[in-house]
Amino acid sequence: MVLFRNQKSMFPRSERGSAIGKSMFLQSEKVSPIGKSMFLQSERVSAIGKSMFLQSEKVSAKGKSMFLRSERVSAIGKSMFLQSEKVSAIGKSMFLRSERVSAIGKSMFLQSEKVSAKGKSMFLRSEKVSAKGKSMFLRSEKVSAKGKSMFLRSEKVSAKGKSMFLRSEKVSAKGKSMFLRSEKVSAKGKSMFLWSERVSAIGKSMFLWSERVSAIGKSMFLRSEKVSAIGKSMFLQSERVSAIGKSMFPQSEKVSPIGKCFETLLIFALLYLTDEFVLKSTAETVPNGFGVLFKCFPFRDFIKIGKIFSL
Repeated sequence: MVLFRNQKSMFPRSERGSAIGKSMFLQSEKVSPIGKSMFLQSERVSAIGKSMFLQSEKVSAKGKSMFLRSERVSAIGKSMFLQSEKVSAIGKSMFLRSERVSAIGKSMFLQSEKVSAKGKSMFLRSEKVSAKGKSMFLRSEKVSAKGKSMFLRSEKVSAKGKSMFLRSEKVSAKGKSMFLRSEKVSAKGKSMFLWSERVSAIGKSMFLWSERVSAIGKSMFLRSEKVSAIGKSMFLQSERVSAIGKSMFPQSEKVSPIGKCFETLLIFALLYLTDEFVLKSTAETVPNGFGVLFKCFPFRDFIKIGKIFSL
């Protein structure tokens, strides 16, 4: 009975607690729509902020792209201006200029990479500035206006660049024609060089032929000297023979009277050995013959004549 009473006394309390819980639940339900509405409002605001941020990003992206285009066009215009100046100053070094242009293109590519890095940093900044979407939107409008003016400037610069490009093409055509002329001249120079080499080869062969002829002349000169030496030796021999002949000629002159005497003696010897008729017919001439003998020879040379007859 006591417990039952206690339970009865506790039940009103639980009812009160349940009433309080219900009232709190109702209040929480009232509060939850407010929270939901606030959450939706915050989501709407965030959606508006996101849409504004996206719009600002689009506008800023357009401005960046136009700014990059204008920078590229201005860089191309500058490079074309420098190229036209280099081409006008030096018409022959077109190949070196093309290499320089490729280097300029590489530097422009590096610049575009640097600009892309700047764009990434600007994108990070735009995320930080997402809370200030309105101010960014106004800034993006200003940037777009600047981009339009820069775009017009870039179009003017591009028109100048095109005209300068056409000039550079004309100059490059002149440079190519000059290069072809130089190649033709170099070909003529090569042909003349080959002709001079042939002429020098002919000159060398003629020089060798002249050396051979001079060697033949030298050998013939030496032979003529040998022949002249032989002639000189023969002349000396003939002079010696003539000297011997001259020395023998006085002796022959001396011997000639003796020869004449021998002839007479031989005649008398033949007459002596022949008929008496012959001796009779020549008796008158014998004394005369002996007189001739005694005239030809002195008495002292008779011994020599006898020796000759004894032989």
